[in-house]
Amino acid sequence: MDRSEPGGDSLPTLKLSSDFEQSRQQLSDMLSEMIPTRRWFRSKARKILSTEIVGWFEVTANDEDDSSIWIIDVNFAEGGPETYALPVTFGYETDLPKSLPISARFARILIDDDDEDDDDDERIPVIAAKEPSESELRSVILYDSLAEPKFCVKLLKAIRNQKVYEPVDEDYSGKLVCSSTLALERIRKELPLNKLPAIIGDADQSNSMVIFGDRLILKIFRKCEPGENPDVEIGHFLTEVVTFAHTPRVVGTIDGIAADGGVYSLAMLQEFVPSQGPAWAYTLAEVDRYFAAVNRQTDALGAILEMPAEASLVTLAGQHSDSQVAELLGPFLQSAELLAQRTGEMHLALASRPDLPDFAPVPIVAADQQSMLAAMQALAARQMKLLADRLPHLPLAIHSAAKELLSRSAELQNSYAVLASQSLGGQLTRIHGDYHLGQVLYTGTDFVIIDFEGEPARSLPERRQKRPPLQDVAGMIRSFHYAASTALFEQLAASKQPAADNLRRAASYWYLQISAAFLRSYFLTVGEADFLPTDRQQMHTLLSVLLLDKAVYELGYELNNRPDWIEVPLHGVLDLLNTIRG
Repeated sequence: MDRSEPGGDSLPTLKLSSDFEQSRQQLSDMLSEMIPTRRWFRSKARKILSTEIVGWFEVTANDEDDSSIWIIDVNFAEGGPETYALPVTFGYETDLPKSLPISARFARILIDDDDEDDDDDERIPVIAAKEPSESELRSVILYDSLAEPKFCVKLLKAIRNQKVYEPVDEDYSGKLVCSSTLALERIRKELPLNKLPAIIGDADQSNSMVIFGDRLILKIFRKCEPGENPDVEIGHFLTEVVTFAHTPRVVGTIDGIAADGGVYSLAMLQEFVPSQGPAWAYTLAEVDRYFAAVNRQTDALGAILEMPAEASLVTLAGQHSDSQVAELLGPFLQSAELLAQRTGEMHLALASRPDLPDFAPVPIVAADQQSMLAAMQALAARQMKLLADRLPHLPLAIHSAAKELLSRSAELQNSYAVLASQSLGGQLTRIHGDYHLGQVLYTGTDFVIIDFEGEPARSLPERRQKRPPLQDVAGMIRSFHYAASTALFEQLAASKQPAADNLRRAASYWYLQISAAFLRSYFLTVGEADFLPTDRQQMHTLLSVLLLDKAVYELGYELNNRPDWIEVPLHGVLDLLNTIRG
């Protein structure tokens, strides 16, 4: 691969051979260098040995462009391979859309163009071009098709028309199958799909999103794993099998069929839900409002901010907030209760079909508790090793806390052992799996739950497993801790040191009271549901270890993806250890 820059930028330049196999190898080598730079690539810490284009499906081939979907196998020095979907377009550099961002461009490719009046047979695909002379070279840019609205509209129409894409030739295998529901046809009749403008979502995500007007949203799953993606599976269940009004309806899909007949999810089309944005942004604004109230009442807050000696969330949830607490916490107290109600309704819906094996609740037995214990202890061991390895590169301000946690590794392992010491009761069901404030939309008056894909660091089989519904509850409570901590850091940066202790107490108070209100409303919503332990101590035990496990998972996620955020789960784990020990 030539690193020359004929266009004045740093794009890699490929001069493809006329030999098909050699050209494919050149493209694969380019992908090995390009893929690790993309946010949607999940394994940035692993060394890539090679990449291979195993599927090539032509989406358009006309005078306007040449777009395809590539299915790519990525092979690593250690561990198994991963498969990714990459929509690509070959376009002459002089003809590129003006709106195409530089970040969407993958490579510059030199091809034969000795007769510009020829048909498309020599224009694209570039691997079919004969070996050109230097005087016949013309620059083509290979770029991400999902950065171009007209390509996204073609995918939308393919779903509507239930199109099937076959591979471009016998060197590739499998096929792509588009499907739609009657709900999409109703939307199409109300407004033709070609009238819906395509707005490209934030490219800096693990999946890619396209919004079509105010009616539809298309999610492309970049990583392809055998089996139906839980986002598709659970979304269809909640909107087509049972009735849960607080999640978007799935109206279409694109599935890949591998050579061995295995199916994987490539894309999902949903109804678009108008909202004010993620509940995360709404919550941060409410925490800022709370801190403003705290700063106005500093002298009178001493007694208010004193938490009960027993600060167990399960215990606090059994108490009612008095008027003074409600006034200080403001309208978000009711919002947290409403969010908990929607969470409980979601769990009741997911547990409502015992006749469907994939969704039927199952009792928690001793073997399940042992399995949870082993998984939690294994995760904790991996994260402590990762923390030790990354410690020299972490900010000095958090070295003390990091070293304290590392010194308590044995205590962390022992904290999970309670799972094996008592029977928990309750059931395992399908759950959201990655539940936090970023996975909920705030409409201004209500909440809509989205993104049932599960935690991105876990495999698809793990994300489809049945788990205690309290795991989602723990995820949201941890998200409240993130919100309180984020606001606290901003407050500390803007305040003088004497106010620091009071601000920390205020942040802890908000987190505990909001979490208790959420938990109280959740218990009221689900009532005596069979999926919950019936004993308060069992409830406390299960919730405590799930909170700790979630914080430990966050620790590794931040170390790998957002080191600047490591302080939040680090202190979260230490606080939870102190609570469990106390």
